[in-house]
Amino acid sequence: MAKVPCDAFPLLESLTLHNLINLERICIDRLKVDSFNELKTIKVESCDEIFAIGGEADVVTEGIFAQISCLSLGNLPQLTSFCREVKRHSISSNTKDSQDQSMTAITCSYEVNLEDKLDTSTTLFNDKVRLPKLEALELHEINVEKIWRSQVPAKFPRFQSLTRLVVSNCHKLKYLFSASMIRSVEQLQHLDICLCKGLLGIISEDTAIQVTPCFVFPRVSTLRLIDLPKLRFFYPGMHTSEWPTLQSLEATGCDNLKIFGSELSSFCGNIY
Repeated sequence: MAKVPCDAFPLLESLTLHNLINLERICIDRLKVDSFNELKTIKVESCDEIFAIGGEADVVTEGIFAQISCLSLGNLPQLTSFCREVKRHSISSNTKDSQDQSMTAITCSYEVNLEDKLDTSTTLFNDKVRLPKLEALELHEINVEKIWRSQVPAKFPRFQSLTRLVVSNCHKLKYLFSASMIRSVEQLQHLDICLCKGLLGIISEDTAIQVTPCFVFPRVSTLRLIDLPKLRFFYPGMHTSEWPTLQSLEATGCDNLKIFGSELSSFCGNIY
């Protein structure tokens, strides 16, 4: 039986879920576009079984959660992605047997891109998720290996309003951003990374880049790097970085940090 799209909480503005130990996900796969149309704040904490916030990725792409400005996820040990990805298999079968006319053709589809095949790491936001009005993102005790996929097309910005990013106790996380993601967070003003035991660097290396990359954070005024025991570098290769509005830089408990930027990096602004 086909699933009928339903209208879920079209006027809801704030959603807080705490200590719901058997909850697996917030919404179903088939939702009308008006569902959660006014939702601006989502806060989910200490829900032991939740594995996804949204339904299928296509549903999120269609505009569900499009108004969200604040998203906070904390202490969710089973969470592997913001929305559920469904792979569709493609099989075609034909028969001339008149007795099997009711099963003459069996078709379904299977879609998976090359990156999906090569990248088996758990990623919070897949390629289809777009939260264009998200301003504040806080992640605490989330067991994902990546926040975003490695390659993000510049012509499809998905987090262009993000101004505040706080990440703490995400021990499987090795890098915060991919090199291509930087162009999508140019509004970022506050960056706070704490107690991530596995973090090696801030930006992961992009082997496709043939020239020395330049990472520009035009609006970041506050940068905090606290208790990151494996942090070794900002970016693993030669690069330049520009921070024209940086006012506050705090780095403590980063014992393996040998060099934050290459000799080409530049910090413009007053740092204290």
